Amino acid sequence: MGKIQRLIGQTLIYGLGTMIPRLLNFVILTPYYTRIFKPDEYGIITELYAYIIVLQVLLTYGMETGYFRFSRDEKRKGLIYSIVQTSVLFTSVLFIIVTFLLGKSIANVLGYENKVILIFAVGLIVSMDAFSAIPFAKLRMEGKAMKFAIIKIINVVITLILVFGFLSFFPAYCLKNTNSILCALYVPEYKVEYVFIANIVASFFVLIMLFKEIYESELRFDIKIFTELLKFSLPVLIAGIGGSLTDAMDRILLKHLIKDGSDAMYQLGIYGANIKLSVIMMLFVQMFRYAAEPFYFENMYDKNAKNLYADVMKVFVFIGMLIFLFVLLNLNVFKLFIGRNYYEGLKIVPVVMMSYLFIGIQNNASIWYKITKKTMVGAYITAIGAILTIVFNYMLVPKFGYYGAAVTRLLTFGLMAAITIYLGNKKYFIPYRWSGIFLAITLSILFFILFSSLKLNESRFWFIYANSIVILYVFIIITFDKQLRKEAFKLSRYGRYKDQK
Repeated sequence: MGKIQRLIGQTLIYGLGTMIPRLLNFVILTPYYTRIFKPDEYGIITELYAYIIVLQVLLTYGMETGYFRFSRDEKRKGLIYSIVQTSVLFTSVLFIIVTFLLGKSIANVLGYENKVILIFAVGLIVSMDAFSAIPFAKLRMEGKAMKFAIIKIINVVITLILVFGFLSFFPAYCLKNTNSILCALYVPEYKVEYVFIANIVASFFVLIMLFKEIYESELRFDIKIFTELLKFSLPVLIAGIGGSLTDAMDRILLKHLIKDGSDAMYQLGIYGANIKLSVIMMLFVQMFRYAAEPFYFENMYDKNAKNLYADVMKVFVFIGMLIFLFVLLNLNVFKLFIGRNYYEGLKIVPVVMMSYLFIGIQNNASIWYKITKKTMVGAYITAIGAILTIVFNYMLVPKFGYYGAAVTRLLTFGLMAAITIYLGNKKYFIPYRWSGIFLAITLSILFFILFSSLKLNESRFWFIYANSIVILYVFIIITFDKQLRKEAFKLSRYGRYKDQK
């Protein structure tokens, strides 16, 4: 089987660990939350998880990528793992201590004076997830995709059970059993708080399931090796923080840029719920990155590496735009996953989905500065992205509300992808198949505009129209692109071979 087919296979396996848990979250928790929480309550969840996104990057400080890069040396692999794990353990514990010491002050700054427990919860979640990130990286490095997937799935299952228990079972049970010991521990005033408590418990169980990988590390520290790691990983950290800020800053800034405080949390809730409808694109981008990052490093010395990277980019864009078209043309189905009170925000879904595609393009294009060890370039690009995010949000959100935040995402990630590719062409030229890439993007957008303009989504036969267009898109792309047709043929042959076995 060819290298691209093997990459797609690995992507599908890692998809079990990223796609299934998030799909469970989307299919079960999003409908549940958007029906039991008012938009302003859901806005709290949206905002705090935006902070979690940024803090998780901060607390791993690029060590995952550093571990991948330096553990290629078989002689030092165990030592590298121990040093990385020890450093992340130290900073995670330190972060918990700081959070508990300054929790009340942080709550006052964020406007959660009466919900200090939420700040403590965020600190615990971020610290435990950061500590578990390195064992997860070890599983990826060793190709243990199935264990990676199983642990991720169990994590979300535990979360689901606890959320339903705290928010549905206990309220009903304690009404009838007021003298129960369980009810003595239950706090009826908590609602949003129990979402984060459930996350804490689930993250703790993840650490238990990763005990073997954690145990395989030793409390070891070598300042010389750590300096090497930090020198490589620090630019990745800066890039990661910039990227996470670019991704999460809209939800962090939104309530501060809308003058009416109550309306700000309402809009934040609407925005957060509708972003969830882009989950399939986001998951595809994420699981592709999980598989592609080790894949790129593995093939960096291949004489045909640049052509391979170019083919991977084209396949990524084709699949991404297929997802874009499928979700938007079937939005009558996907919108059922959020409560009716949130439907007013459906207009942001196409914009957010395209922004996620640009994130994926930038992820793939960034391989040039990782291979050439010019990771500081990534830091500069993401710093530019973070600045653009702030500037565009300040320009657009006061005028257009959450729609301005969505457009900000699109503009920022589009420009970041363009800058990455432009600089890469000068330093490490990759012959991207631009004709195929532009065909995939243009055709998908044109089909979506046509479908929307003719209001086919209001027809009684909308489902037939929608998916006929999706099939037509695939047919046209494969017909006009010989390379994609060749890859599709190889995959179909591989599938038949697997079935015969």
